[in-house]
Amino acid sequence: MTSSKKRHRRWPVAERSTDSDPTDPTDPTDPTDPTDPTDPTDPTPELDDSVFFRRREPRRDTPHKDQQLCAQIAEIVGSALAELDDPVLSQLVVIAVVPAPDASRLLITICPPSPASAITADDLSERLRRLKGHLRSEVAASITRKRVPDLAFVVGAAEEP
Repeated sequence: MTSSKKRHRRWPVAERSTDSDPTDPTDPTDPTDPTDPTDPTDPTPELDDSVFFRRREPRRDTPHKDQQLCAQIAEIVGSALAELDDPVLSQLVVIAVVPAPDASRLLITICPPSPASAITADDLSERLRRLKGHLRSEVAASITRKRVPDLAFVVGAAEEP
């Protein structure tokens, strides 16, 4: 009965002498032999394991995917703001969503619909800061990602009619 493991046979390594004649035809280290593994001019040197098993850079989202995510987040945040009971926050308009510095954090530019609104930018920023958790949970329910991006808000200038 044979075993499932194969036995590998090791071939004997030819002994090399340091005082051999370079013209000796029986010399195993003939300098003119093109198959000599120690030839420094060999175009195919042995590969280093550190090159083959090196760590690769983490895969980053492509700019197209970042833009797609930003457009999706702008739509989600805009509709979540419109559904709020607060009359000031429900009228806010999402102007832009950009990755800051990457897609793990998004900067959302929001502005009131009219320049003559009674609320200040500081008060609006404070309300958005308190609402950040709710908006982030709305985003988490709507997108399919391993981690939900962090949301940061900036209040832009009001649009002119």
